[in-house]
Amino acid sequence: MRRSSLSHSGGLCCSSRSSAWVTALSRNSCGAAGRKIPSFFAAVAGFIAVEDAGRGLSLAGWSLTARTVSFQPMVTLSFATGTEPGKWLRRYTERTGHPALDAAAADDPVARLLNGAADAALVRLPDRRVEERAGELHRVVLYEEARGVGVPAESVYALAGGPIDAADIAGETCHYRPTPSGDVDPAKVRELLPVVAAGVGVVVAPFPLVRQLAGRRVAALKYRDDSVPQTSIALVWPKEKDSPAIQDFVGIAKGRTANSTRLERPKKRSAREKTLAKQARRAARAKPKGRRRGRR
Repeated sequence: MRRSSLSHSGGLCCSSRSSAWVTALSRNSCGAAGRKIPSFFAAVAGFIAVEDAGRGLSLAGWSLTARTVSFQPMVTLSFATGTEPGKWLRRYTERTGHPALDAAAADDPVARLLNGAADAALVRLPDRRVEERAGELHRVVLYEEARGVGVPAESVYALAGGPIDAADIAGETCHYRPTPSGDVDPAKVRELLPVVAAGVGVVVAPFPLVRQLAGRRVAALKYRDDSVPQTSIALVWPKEKDSPAIQDFVGIAKGRTANSTRLERPKKRSAREKTLAKQARRAARAKPKGRRRGRR
C-alpha cells in the first residue's frame, strides 16, 4: 500500500505516486459522524480520483473505510483567442475516461506551451517559434481561418453585409493588419477595435478573431484579399508530453466519432468489484463505535 499522511484534523497528504488510500473518515474518540474528503481535493491537486473496492482500516484514532484511488493527471490546454474548442472539450469529457481538460484562452498560447504552463495548445499559425522547434513539437493542423475585417456597425459595408474586397475599403484607414509573415497580435486587435467602433477606419485580422472581439458597434465581415497572409489553427504539444489523453483529444478535434475504437473509454467496475464495494460499506456501518473511557 502506498503511504499517505493523515492528521486528526482530517487533512490528507497523498504521495506523489500514481495511487494512494483515500477514505471516508470518522473520529472514534469523539464518535463524530463520518465525513468525506472535500470534493475539491482532486481539483486543487490537479488529479481525478478513480475508486476501487477496499477494506476497513483504523489509524491514529480514525475509523477508515478504505478505497484504492488512482490518480490521473489533468491535461492543461491553452487555446488561442478567437478559437472556440467548447464542443471538443464536451465530447472529450463525454467519450473518454480521462479527466476533463483544464482549458483556458490566451493571446499567446505558444508562450504558455513553451514555458510549461500548458501541456498542449491550440495555436494560430504561422508562428516562428513553432517552426524553430519542429523537432521538439508535435503539430496537427486542424483548419484554415477565413480572412476578416472589422468595420463600424452602422457603415455602408456592414449594412450591405457579406464578404467585401480590398477595393471596397481602399479609401479607409486600416488601423491593423497581420504582418507580411502572417503574425497576428490579438492584444493589438482588441486595442484598436474601439477606434473602429467610434466610426473611424477598419481592422483586418482573421475572421474568427474579429468576430469574437468585435462588440456591438463593430461588424465582423469576411474579407477577400490575397495580400493578407492565410492563417490556420493547429494543435501543438511537446513530444515528451505525448499521452493517450492528448491523442484522444487530437482525434476528437479531427472529427473522430463516438464509435471510434481508438478512444480510451471510461472503465466500468466488474460485478466482483461492485460486490466488494458493497461489502465494505456494510462492514463499515456494522463496526461498533469505540467506547469512551471514564475517569477512575
